[in-house]
Amino acid sequence: VVSVFKIPIAETTLYLTFDNKKLSVKKWSDITGINVKTIKSRINLGWSVEDALTKPIANTGKRKNVY
Repeated sequence: VVSVFKIPIAETTLYLTFDNKKLSVKKWSDITGINVKTIKSRINLGWSVEDALTKPIANTGKRKNVY
């Protein structure tokens, strides 16, 4: 459970509980493949922990593949 306050993006000690597991955002990032900053931003935007850790990354079209 995350309290209702803004989480500094650079802070790395935040813990999230999901599926009865309490892990650091870094560990959740390693497990889910979702960037730490993305997870923290989602939480700051009011996403539930479940959505922040399970929703796929949206393809915004801003990045271009470089070969």
